[in-house]
Amino acid sequence: MSRSTLLAIRGLVAIGLGAIALAAEPRTLFFVVVMWGTYALADGMLALLLALNARFTHRREWWLVEGAAATAASVTIFVWPAIALRVIAMLIVVWSLLGGLVEVIASIELRRVIARDWLLAACGILSVGFGVALALLGDRLATVWAIGAYALASGVLMLALAARLELDANRLREQRRGTRGAPSARSLP
Repeated sequence: MSRSTLLAIRGLVAIGLGAIALAAEPRTLFFVVVMWGTYALADGMLALLLALNARFTHRREWWLVEGAAATAASVTIFVWPAIALRVIAMLIVVWSLLGGLVEVIASIELRRVIARDWLLAACGILSVGFGVALALLGDRLATVWAIGAYALASGVLMLALAARLELDANRLREQRRGTRGAPSARSLP
């Protein structure tokens, strides 16, 4: 599976969680928490797949850290589902801060490979900002809405990044195809 496909899946899962969280009523907070656990598990697994993708060679240890953090947070939620929303929010804060830093670092590393790579940095900055905002919120419903808004924005940025990666990959394939069949400057009369 290509990197762009994995990022697109991450984006779609995030958008789905965001829509569910924004539509949630206060009585369904437990459901939203479980949904976030599902999202974190999917996101963590997809980040681990990105790290293990044989064609992806730039700083895969950062993707391993992000995937492990998201997976650990989701397992904690599934093992102790009755844990208070505030404690779960703190797990989300740690995951968001760590994941955001990983994405910013990865965007700095990838700028040598991907021109104009601001989308991954934007995802990272959004994650860090979300983590800080969530740490400051005290209201349970506001926390759920913050999760929903973050997931929607993050999902849209991931979809945009996936589309740009796919366009860049297609452009690179076209350039390689074009240079293989073209005569060299030395062979021209």
